[in-house]
Amino acid sequence: MRSRVFSGAGSLRIDAACFRPLWWMAGVFLALSAATRLMLWGCFGVEAHVPALRLPAILSLGALNDIVEALYLFTPLAVYLALAPVRWHRSGAGRALLLGGMALMLAAAAWWPQAVQAQTVTLPDFTEIAERMSPTVVNIRTV
Repeated sequence: MRSRVFSGAGSLRIDAACFRPLWWMAGVFLALSAATRLMLWGCFGVEAHVPALRLPAILSLGALNDIVEALYLFTPLAVYLALAPVRWHRSGAGRALLLGGMALMLAAAAWWPQAVQAQTVTLPDFTEIAERMSPTVVNIRTV
């Protein structure tokens, strides 16, 4: 496939082929987001009485939201890809930097749920205190 080279009034030349990693990552992001929405609806939608007829609206509005998120998320990568020289994209160091950044992003995405889960805190059980000090304890209900 032949790549197009865009050039403006200045000396900046942008090779269209350099944006392939960006399109690939954005496509994976949108596919994972849609799969996550489907999985969440399958797990919690039935219990929350969300009918399957609302699923197309949920997925389409979610896709619109994900496109806006992707614009914010991938703008720095697009700027990097646009401003780096074409020979940098074709060099081993440029590819290694891009692959390293993608690996770092995937590692952060795999680590994120564990970090969020580690932040959950269990509250102490106040039933014993409420029973012992019932005249002094206010607004504590035991089940």
